[in-house]
Amino acid sequence: RGIALNVFEIIGYPLFLIAAAEIFLGILLLRKNPRNSNVNKSFAALSFFSAGYALFAGIVYVRASIGLDYDIFYRACWIGWFNIPSGFQAVYFMRDEKSRTARAAGFVLYPVWIIILTLTLFTNYIEQGAASLIPFVDRTGPFENPARLFGAVSIIWLMYEFYKLRKQSTGIKKVQVNYFIIGMLIFAGGAAPATGFFQLFGGFGLDPALGSYFGLPWVILTFYAITRYRLFEMQFIISRTLGFAALSMTAVVIQLLSFKLLEPVIGSPLTIVLSLALIGFVFFRTPFQERLQESINGVVLKGRYDYQKIVKESTRAMISILDLEELLNYIVDVIRKNLKVDKVCLFLESGQGYYHIKCSAGLDREKVLDFRIENGVINWVRQTGEVFIKEEQKMMLTDEKFSSLYKEISVLGAELTVPLFYKGHLKGVLTISQKGNKEPYLQSDIDLLETMANQAAVAIENARLYEEAVTDGLTNLYHQKYFKARLREEVERTKRYKHPLSLMMIDVDHFKGINDRYGHLTGDHMLKQIAEVLHGSFRICDIVARYGGEEFAVLLPYTYGENAVKVAERLRREIESRDFGDGIGTTVSIGIGFFHEKDFELDDQDLIQRADRALYRAKNSGRNRVELY
Repeated sequence: RGIALNVFEIIGYPLFLIAAAEIFLGILLLRKNPRNSNVNKSFAALSFFSAGYALFAGIVYVRASIGLDYDIFYRACWIGWFNIPSGFQAVYFMRDEKSRTARAAGFVLYPVWIIILTLTLFTNYIEQGAASLIPFVDRTGPFENPARLFGAVSIIWLMYEFYKLRKQSTGIKKVQVNYFIIGMLIFAGGAAPATGFFQLFGGFGLDPALGSYFGLPWVILTFYAITRYRLFEMQFIISRTLGFAALSMTAVVIQLLSFKLLEPVIGSPLTIVLSLALIGFVFFRTPFQERLQESINGVVLKGRYDYQKIVKESTRAMISILDLEELLNYIVDVIRKNLKVDKVCLFLESGQGYYHIKCSAGLDREKVLDFRIENGVINWVRQTGEVFIKEEQKMMLTDEKFSSLYKEISVLGAELTVPLFYKGHLKGVLTISQKGNKEPYLQSDIDLLETMANQAAVAIENARLYEEAVTDGLTNLYHQKYFKARLREEVERTKRYKHPLSLMMIDVDHFKGINDRYGHLTGDHMLKQIAEVLHGSFRICDIVARYGGEEFAVLLPYTYGENAVKVAERLRREIESRDFGDGIGTTVSIGIGFFHEKDFELDDQDLIQRADRALYRAKNSGRNRVELY
């Protein structure tokens, strides 16, 4: 009898674990269902009915192990047949979310099996219970075999429908459903003979309730498809659920320890109060809760990001950054850092309809210099409005079609191409390479990138509008109005904190003669070239502007006049040696004004006047020289 009891327990307790896994899967499918998908609902129903089947079978064997009656629970195992209507609905909804066939299958099959289950529970027409579990001896009702035959044939038909779905699926969908369908085929293929056909010929000593064990491969393969191939995006819900379970267990442990240690001393009522106070203190006044969730995230998410935290932080940062170059660098950096990818490129539309790399990370500078894309993936994302996923498109498209789309960006190693739309217009794209850990991109990764792309498109457009409002159209340097506003700010800061400040005024020598001799187009080209030299010659904190006509101004905070002279001399020599095309050259005269510790009572106009006087002296002294006031 002792050996028999152990056998009952060995059979029964694992069924509870299978039932728990199936219930967990069902809850996840319902919770992670933002589109109220019928597919998720049918799979959840399938999970719950499978869980009921395993749960009641487990109860039967555990009760048998301690000598209790199990008849009603044995009859309740017939709930497992409800997998048939839920399975049919699942397969038809996977083909079409609005499938009428799926709804018809539910309307017909659910009532049939409700009637059969009701007769099983409350009459002896279907099931009369098992006379013995080990060895198995069944007591068959008059309508049991017809009901089992109907069920077994339905399962075979369901297996055929799942097989057809697998054959009809293409691309990433085929990869996603492959493991799930294999699990379903194992489940159905084991359950059909165990619960149906074998029982028509005496059962061969096999208890049909043990068909619930075939649910285990289905659960395992379904979870694998979820985590590996984005069948359903569950990782974050799993992590939060496990976090809640761990907190609950912690609370239970604190309660048990409190009662064990304190109850004999102070009594139950006071122990309850103190234990609840201790739980509240640990959970809400210490970082325990956050640390515990972080640890679970590290295991379940394997170092993946906190979606909401990144979205919140990136939104705040993007709104506040108005410098376009700084904004682009931030976007690329935050994506590379949080998704841990090797290479990121941000393309923006140019005036000629091309998309040029404006910012990148992880690529050789020579590789991205003047790199541009025009067709291929650009046309695809413009037409579809979706993220181009290399893995999916390679499976779905012919080699020729895929190559035509991917060829332009193949040198970048792009796994994803994310569009940046603003008011329906494609402003740019992000290309993102494989993750550093070689893991596939999950749906949550793509959701995050799409959210950030939408934010980035708006922020980039705002930065462009701001840039247009404060910059000169020809040279892309700040214009005079903005420069004077910044000058006033810097002068006030200089007077408050007593640090040095220099102002450099730069004038192109004989510029009118260049315009008269070579034309205004050549003159404009020369101003653009000089602006590029200026842009690359100063620090981020320096303010470079086109002051008017052929005159430029540079504000140098924290810079003494003598140091400004050295910078100006380097700049003068570089412009003097530069060829502006067709052998045309020019020189510049530079005047420098400076505030020092003895004249902080002066204002911005005084500083401009000093720089102007120095410039006037430079031009009157022969030009192509630097003068300090």
